[in-house]
Amino acid sequence: MVEGQTWDLSGLVPVPPLIYQNI
Repeated sequence: MVEGQTWDLSGLVPVPPLIYQNI
């Protein structure tokens, strides 16, 4: 994973960690 980012459930689009935590 890219530092400062995580990946959405599709595994294709980088999204901010805060958004990922809300999923």
